[in-house]
Amino acid sequence: MKKCSYCGAEYPDDAVVCAIDHTALDSPPPLPEEKHSGLGIASFGISIAAACLMIATLVMATILSAHRIPGERTYPGQVIVGLAMIFLVAADVVAVGLGIAALCQSGKKRLLGILGLVFSSATIVGTGGLMIIGLLYLETSGRIRQTRPDQLNVLSATLPFQVTTVWPDEESKEMYGRKTLAGTLLEAKDYDQLDVLAAKFRSSKECYANGAWKLNDLYAGLVPADKASDDEWQNRIVALQAWAAAKPDSITARVSLADVLVNFAWKARGGGWANSVNDEGWRLFGDRLHQTMAILNAAEHLKAQCPYQWTAKMRAALGLQMDKDHFNDIFQQATNYESGYEPAYVQRAVYLMPRWYGSDGELEADLEASADRLGGDDGDMLYAQVVWGIHARASSPNVFEENHFSWPRVDRGFAVIEKRFPYSLAAKSERAYLAFYADDARKTREYLAQTHGEADLAVWYTKEEYLRIANWAYR
Repeated sequence: MKKCSYCGAEYPDDAVVCAIDHTALDSPPPLPEEKHSGLGIASFGISIAAACLMIATLVMATILSAHRIPGERTYPGQVIVGLAMIFLVAADVVAVGLGIAALCQSGKKRLLGILGLVFSSATIVGTGGLMIIGLLYLETSGRIRQTRPDQLNVLSATLPFQVTTVWPDEESKEMYGRKTLAGTLLEAKDYDQLDVLAAKFRSSKECYANGAWKLNDLYAGLVPADKASDDEWQNRIVALQAWAAAKPDSITARVSLADVLVNFAWKARGGGWANSVNDEGWRLFGDRLHQTMAILNAAEHLKAQCPYQWTAKMRAALGLQMDKDHFNDIFQQATNYESGYEPAYVQRAVYLMPRWYGSDGELEADLEASADRLGGDDGDMLYAQVVWGIHARASSPNVFEENHFSWPRVDRGFAVIEKRFPYSLAAKSERAYLAFYADDARKTREYLAQTHGEADLAVWYTKEEYLRIANWAYR
């Protein structure tokens, strides 16, 4: 007997076609249609989702890394990024397992299982490869940037000059002499002589190669050392208040008092990031900054004015988170008094850093515009002096990476500086230092040669740092 594979009707052996549905009685039953494995679908879906999220995580890590805390090996959100990558790799491992399981199922389509296995494996291998490359880069860059001290003397023998240290250099001697004089005159309550000296330097506008006015030394000499106790700071404030009371028309007395208060405020805050400051530090910080602003606002009614009052005011405004319009008004007052007053431009540059209140590229565009307004050699020199000032603050590992300044314009500016200050070892040293950060080995060698191996510690801080840069340039 033959049986219809479709309807089940039975026929004699010689029957050929089912009389009911016309199905051939000798044809094999139709095979069931294969469907995609649920495991394969899961493997494919997880692998695609994990790959997309991994790409998004790497993009986010790149963005966050650009805001790395200067001098730190970590960046904000690094822990979260790391946890996200671990989770996504674990998801890919699950996808690999599901893909393998899907391939072992019979009667199911294997395409999605194969794709899931391939994509998840590729993501795991790619992520691992990027991590290895990153670790190798960190290790290599660390070796390049940090020559071991025990290698320094050996490497220095390959340099075309003998390295010696210079401290203090001529400019530093002059600077410290003037600072000491200011402190001595205040202790002697020789207020008249302090006012005479300040008026002299305001009038002459004498400055150093880095653009800082010699007038600033008088104010700096009245600020206690960072390590001084709070009692010493309070005693200095009392002494300056006595000067201001004895000489009510003295702009120098009031600016000196405000300058000490703004420095005292930043001392209370500390140099760390905001989350490292305790409640008492914030309270003292705010109180002292408000006192600073009150003193400087009152001083604007005096007949005599001083450019330093506006840089002190800008430092207070920075701490008080003053908006850009008000900050710009202070800056405008400073430049109206003296268009080329470099300290005001440096303080404005700090305010416009992305870590403070500027947007990406704003600082660079603003400095370029300021230098262009001065024009010619004066503009180029100002540009170089502001970059020098930012670098001197040691606020970033590489001043050109964080801020994207123009090295060609900085170099042109230093050519003007060296023409006007031909005997400044500090200027020659800083030019070589910035050439190094601009990754210009040829010019680093050229400018180091002009120092004749004299490591000016006012710029390099240590002989080892000078040797590190020289060995890189002459490698």
